Amino acid sequence: MWRTKLSYERVFEEVSRIREIWPNIGFELQLKYFERRHFTFDTTSRAYRLLLVRLRLLSMTNRALRFLLSF
Repeated sequence: MWRTKLSYERVFEEVSRIREIWPNIGFELQLKYFERRHFTFDTTSRAYRLLLVRLRLLSMTNRALRFLLSF
């Protein structure tokens, strides 16, 4: 994505034509953030900090679901 500056959806479609893919939601969020920020990362921005919060919440949710499904 970075080299070609293609959108997440376009890259996903192209790779899906070649093979089956199932990117996890956290990776997808990071790629979409990267695309919205014109393929750059500014680790000091508010948007980046919000992304980190979302990823943390997602991680906590996944752990909770795994715990609940373990019974």
